[in-house]
Amino acid sequence: MSGMETQHESTPKKMNSESLPRLFTSVVSAWICAFVSIGAASAAEPMRAPNFRLLDTLGQMHELYTHADAKAVVLFAQMNGCPIVRQSYPYLEELRAKYGPQGVVFLYVNSHSWDTNESIAQECKDFSATAPVLRDMHRALAYALGFKRSAETFVIDPKTWNVVYRGMADDRFDYGLQRMSPSHFWLRDVLESMVGCVEMLSQDLAV
Repeated sequence: MSGMETQHESTPKKMNSESLPRLFTSVVSAWICAFVSIGAASAAEPMRAPNFRLLDTLGQMHELYTHADAKAVVLFAQMNGCPIVRQSYPYLEELRAKYGPQGVVFLYVNSHSWDTNESIAQECKDFSATAPVLRDMHRALAYALGFKRSAETFVIDPKTWNVVYRGMADDRFDYGLQRMSPSHFWLRDVLESMVGCVEMLSQDLAV
């Protein structure tokens, strides 16, 4: 993909009739908003985020490393129609309103080729989501960072370009469960630590 430092090659494979059921299953599975509860974890070697240049739905170019002066960069895995994503918009927008003026950049990333600019724009309008939505149609960024599910968030430290947090924004959602009041606010705590220089609670982090 043009502008990506990390490239991924793919070799087209010839499909036979036996491959079609597996292909159908894979496509359907991609639509499912799979997510897991986030527990305590820390990586021995931090992941460095590669630079990327992606257009948003309005045609504006976004390059990660141009945000070197930001306090943090938040990436949110957006997908049209996902109930978890839709229920996450208000909280993400609340955090953006609070931390955006303090130097935190929020970018939504759509890595699904079946979503169009028009449908994404309508989705965001319907759910009052105002952050730019970057089009990762070839999934180069998703592969580079290892996106696992929609509604996943990544926090990048512009001082090192390391991914300092990845996981859900809070513990409101789990398989078959929706809590009215979350007890852990992982994304908020990470941003608070990066903006206000408050020590992070390691037991609440997942990288």
